[in-house]
Amino acid sequence: MSSSVPLILVVADRKSASAGAWANIPNDALPHTYIAAVEQAGGVPVLLPPTEMLLENAERLLELADGVFLAGGRDLDAALYGRENHPLNDKPLRIRDDLEIALARGARDRGMPVLGACRGMQVLNVAFGGTLEQHLGDRLDMTPHRDVVGQFTSHPVTVVPGTRLASVLGPRSFPIAAHHHQAVETLGQGLIATAHAE
Repeated sequence: MSSSVPLILVVADRKSASAGAWANIPNDALPHTYIAAVEQAGGVPVLLPPTEMLLENAERLLELADGVFLAGGRDLDAALYGRENHPLNDKPLRIRDDLEIALARGARDRGMPVLGACRGMQVLNVAFGGTLEQHLGDRLDMTPHRDVVGQFTSHPVTVVPGTRLASVLGPRSFPIAAHHHQAVETLGQGLIATAHAE
């Protein structure tokens, strides 16, 4: 492997899994789609378990890495942006929240690339002082985002002209796979919204 291949930090989620004789065993894992995407982009994914030890060593991890990918998963703890958790939110895994926020802030301080997908975009927003609308279903039809719980659906997003994203994709609309029930409410400090969904 070439030393020029970028090492990309990815934090796992903690879930129960069953296999053979083992039932409901806690696992630190992510869907393989995220790992494959990092590899397809030319990076080496470094999967991190969400632990206190790694949180205490977040700066050291960043010294070894070339970028951070914040993957999808459960809802963030609403206490991180000064709210009570909505009754329909996932049970938070605060150590994952804290580790990803530390990595996002540390990467920004270093000028290191960070990409947030799904929950990861929400982590970035909260890391820089933004807030989230916790349940879109309280004010709109959730069908475009969540036709069936556990399955992705598709809806269009529109790229904002003049943004870095527009310089890559052009100012256009395109479909994305989604399963959101939350959205950015107040944008975090220094962040720019580069695409919107109606």
